[in-house]
Amino acid sequence: MEPLGWIHTQPDELPRLSPQDITTHAKIMNDHASWDREKTIVITCSFTSGPASLKA
Repeated sequence: MEPLGWIHTQPDELPRLSPQDITTHAKIMNDHASWDREKTIVITCSFTSGPASLKA
């Protein structure tokens, strides 16, 4: 299997990645040099009141 990225759950929907998500993603990419940078993504899943929303 090939890793494609990571999923971050959060309580509120944000219009873009948070600075913490960007820093975490950069660290993960640095720690796993074998991951293809052109194919790796971050998905946030927001559990707001009502339905859940996914953004990539």
